[in-house]
Amino acid sequence: MELPDLGGPCSEPACRRWDFLPLKCDACGEVFCKDHIRYDDHKCRSAYKKIFTNKCLKPGCKRKELIKVVCEECNGNFCIKHRHPLDHDCKGSCRPISKAGYAALMRASETAFKSTGAIGMPSNGRLQHYRNKLKDEKSQRCR
Repeated sequence: MELPDLGGPCSEPACRRWDFLPLKCDACGEVFCKDHIRYDDHKCRSAYKKIFTNKCLKPGCKRKELIKVVCEECNGNFCIKHRHPLDHDCKGSCRPISKAGYAALMRASETAFKSTGAIGMPSNGRLQHYRNKLKDEKSQRCR
C-alpha cells in the first residue's frame, strides 16, 4: 500500500531527500529534513528577523527590542532608550505621585534653584511658586 501524501521533499536544493516527517522552518516557512532544519544548515534568509518584533512607539524611532518594554503610565511599548516616561513625552494615566516621588521632585526643585555663585537659595515664596507650578502642570496634564 502506497502513501503518496505522507511526508515531503527537503527544500534544500542540494538535498531534496524525501522525509516522512518533514519539519517546517518557523522563520521562512519552508519544509526541511532533520539535517537541514537549523537556520545555518539551510542558510535561512529570514532567520533572525522575527526575534526583534517589539517596535518602539516613539515617533521617529525605528528601534526594535527582543522583549517588550512597557511604560507603566501609558502602557505603550518602547525601546530601551525611550522607556522612561520623560523620554517619550508620556501622556499616561495621571496617577497621583507617590510620597517618595513627590519628595524627589521637591528635592530636585530645590537644587534647581540653588545658585553656583554667592547668591544662595531664593526666597521661600519663589520656591513655593515653583512647587505650585509643578502641581498645576501635573493637574493640567491629567485632564
